[in-house]
Amino acid sequence: MRTGSRFDRLKDYLSIDEDIRYLKWKINKMKAEEERWLTGDLSHIHLEAKSTGSHTIDNYEEYQKQVEKLQQEQKALLALVNTFKGYSNDILRLKYIEGKTLEEIAEIFGYSESAIQRKHAELHRCLDWLDHWEETKEQLENRLDYQTK
Repeated sequence: MRTGSRFDRLKDYLSIDEDIRYLKWKINKMKAEEERWLTGDLSHIHLEAKSTGSHTIDNYEEYQKQVEKLQQEQKALLALVNTFKGYSNDILRLKYIEGKTLEEIAEIFGYSESAIQRKHAELHRCLDWLDHWEETKEQLENRLDYQTK
């Protein structure tokens, strides 16, 4: 999973989506190329061990693992958004999952842009507080005088 604050990771959601689409495109391209070598127009050509064609599908498993890892990260980010309810959930989902601007979100709900900006800033502070709380909790739990048996 990418590092950084919850808020920073949430901002990465759309780029993660792009990364997944690109990797899936590469996987599909690899499979199509392999099919050409196995049963298609290139099947009659003899492959040498060091030739490019013989290594067409070498990165398939690596790319597939990357896709699965990124999908898990997206799932975790969606779970984070879904911990918020109502208006807060809508703002986070529209802004970070769907890529809308705060101005567009204000239009959708019929609120002023400044009202949406204030709510967005409040959500940012909330996510930052959660990060701080988790970090403090972890530091406390790692103290020798706090260890539980």
